Amino acid sequence: MVTGTDDETTMESGKKSNDHYVWTDVFVKRNGTWLAAASQTAQIKYLVSPIRRLTTAQREV
Repeated sequence: MVTGTDDETTMESGKKSNDHYVWTDVFVKRNGTWLAAASQTAQIKYLVSPIRRLTTAQREV
């Protein structure tokens, strides 16, 4: 099993977009050869930017 993350920045119609993905690939060894058995990718949407810092007032709520 292999897992990872990917951050992508794209530009479409002059609009910049940043997206974050997580993925998992599963391999099996059959007759001495590694074969891909399954793959999954999911886009992660943040409600709040993970790098945005909260103000003091927000932290005290």
